[in-house]
Amino acid sequence: MRMGTVSGVALLSLSLGALAGCGSTPVPRLNSARDAAESSPLGPSYLLIPLPSDDDAILGRILPSLPEPGRAIEEVARPNPCVKFLGEPKSSALSSTFEDAQELSAGAKASATLGTFGFGGDVDHATHFMYKLNTEKRVSRTDTTEYEECCAKKQCGYGYVSALIYGDGEYATGEETSVTASVDVLKFASAAGTTQLKVLHRRKIKGYLAAVINITSRVPEKEEAARKLTPFGAGFEVDVKDESDSEMVKSVVNKEKIEVESKGRDYFFKDGVGTKLTENEFARRFEKTTGSEELNDVVSRRNKGGIYSGAIGTGVGLAIIGVSVPLFISGCKGGCSEPKPDNSSESQLKSTATLPVVLSVVGGAIGLYGAYALLVGLGSDTAYDGSETDHKLTEIDARVYAGQYNKALVRKTVKELQKARSRSGFVAPRPTFTWQPFVGVGGAGVLGTF
Repeated sequence: MRMGTVSGVALLSLSLGALAGCGSTPVPRLNSARDAAESSPLGPSYLLIPLPSDDDAILGRILPSLPEPGRAIEEVARPNPCVKFLGEPKSSALSSTFEDAQELSAGAKASATLGTFGFGGDVDHATHFMYKLNTEKRVSRTDTTEYEECCAKKQCGYGYVSALIYGDGEYATGEETSVTASVDVLKFASAAGTTQLKVLHRRKIKGYLAAVINITSRVPEKEEAARKLTPFGAGFEVDVKDESDSEMVKSVVNKEKIEVESKGRDYFFKDGVGTKLTENEFARRFEKTTGSEELNDVVSRRNKGGIYSGAIGTGVGLAIIGVSVPLFISGCKGGCSEPKPDNSSESQLKSTATLPVVLSVVGGAIGLYGAYALLVGLGSDTAYDGSETDHKLTEIDARVYAGQYNKALVRKTVKELQKARSRSGFVAPRPTFTWQPFVGVGGAGVLGTF
């Protein structure tokens, strides 16, 4: 009996320990194929035309410099000294739809970009520039060997406008939001995850919507710069860079930014000061900083195994005590009030009386352990969040969401700095007082004005 009791207690302890150690199984949330798509569906070397029209005069022109945010391609393009060596213009049907939302940088570049496309008034609120293009045809001119030889002598800049895309569509500005129940809220997927945008203003467009740049320069510096072309020109920063380089912003961001670090086959979140975060805490900070409720379902009790084991332990302990009570009573009735028996009977009675005592002790110990585990599990905030390696997110998803959080943190900090500067820069006009003597019909005196 004693061996059976000890074996049962050992098995129960192992079961409870296994329950307490149970964690969450990460499940992929993001479509990796979708989210790994290029930020611009137009592809490389495409430039959007801010004011589309039916004029194709820039086809074949060269670019002595790459257009920066705030400058349209028409302003930069120049006559091509080797244009006679280009192939004749060819037109071909092109029935496609391109749609994207490009994140804006903070400060001067965002203002210049929005101003060029006619949305200068949205600079204080817009976080993204959106476009949707329905293409109809493509007009192009190809280069030749003679063209390359000519450009080597006469220098044709970075390249030339090799094609124009004709169609219609829409330009718009958007602001990140967590509100979903609105007809003016759109969702876009990119390498940074899913972004929810509230449309600020829209503008219908029709004509030649985009230009394709054929990079012909073989100068390494120019080739490297040309690779950084975006639909808005060269030098356009997708990340918030302009004013985020100030020491004030850096000091805040460096403390609150979150990174994902691998730990063997697992990973954990860590903030800028080196504190390891649970996944629950990361989800809370994510909502506070980005305003998105996308990770709210991640916040949940992570110590369910400990609570279940505590509840089971308490129940098993009480059950064992419940079994020991009638055994103790029946043993007492059989020998407590009778005369002292012979030696064999005495040994049997002692064995009968010892079993309920042992069961009571074992049941009490298990019950106390279970009650303690249950109370600690229910009352501890730390236990609620679990360990830093208890995850519902896969490591890939965690890195994507951490990137979103850090971008939102920089943008939020920059905006707060801008607001603080605007408040501190306001100086109330000082009162002025002027006086001058006067002589009139009624007499003379001094006239003062404020």
